[in-house]
Amino acid sequence: MAERTWDIDDLVGKIMSDLRASGVTSDSSASSVSVALTQDFRAVRGAATQSAGAKKVESAEPVVEQPSVFEIPERVATLNAVKRWASQTSCKTWQAPVNAVITPSVLDWLKKEEITLVHACQTPKKSSRSVGAGNVSVKVDAKKTPCLVAVCLPNEESAPRGLMHYLERNAELSVIRLDCLKTTSQEISERVNADGALRVVVTTHDSAKGLIWLNRLSGVRAVLATGFEQTKYDVSSTNANVLVVDPRRVGPYQLRQIVDIFLQQS
Repeated sequence: MAERTWDIDDLVGKIMSDLRASGVTSDSSASSVSVALTQDFRAVRGAATQSAGAKKVESAEPVVEQPSVFEIPERVATLNAVKRWASQTSCKTWQAPVNAVITPSVLDWLKKEEITLVHACQTPKKSSRSVGAGNVSVKVDAKKTPCLVAVCLPNEESAPRGLMHYLERNAELSVIRLDCLKTTSQEISERVNADGALRVVVTTHDSAKGLIWLNRLSGVRAVLATGFEQTKYDVSSTNANVLVVDPRRVGPYQLRQIVDIFLQQS
């Protein structure tokens, strides 16, 4: 049923008519009653309006401002974890911690959800570039990582062309060529101890011997490039600064993925 509204003057006029009909005939008395009724009605209506306004203010929920960047809380980001985090935030820019381990399946899922992943850096960023494996782009520090390629291959065999082209674009590249693995290992040890940020890629057909020689020397943490997932785990868990590659056992695309992860290790 629709609520009926009354105009104050009509309501007072009706009440005065009822009073006159009941025997109240004094004009002065009628006037006094009219004024009193009008004041009381307006006072009650004003109090009700203020009360309704106060209730609206009290019932308003506080507005919680969402941060513009979501900081990934764990160093190792698995697919289940990022899905759980995505349900807790609406941010479209996520920041991974230093030395974060991001699996390819996570990168694919973030791209599908249109989420931009950036890596936290120990030094302030001046600009950024995009690198990544396949169709996935990850913003990293524009300052290129110094990288040494030590070629220890027989018969003047060169390091894989695709690897060299990739490193020329994404690292401060230098190359040495030595025939003896022992001499090569000693040279690498001296260089990584002189520059803690240096990353070294050793290309050789004698990868097992190379690992033995390298890991005997101070400051050297060498791992073997095998499959992408295994090498990524080895690099992350040992904080490796030397990657030993046998070009006959790792394809060019997979090698690019491995070296990309290796360069991001700091």
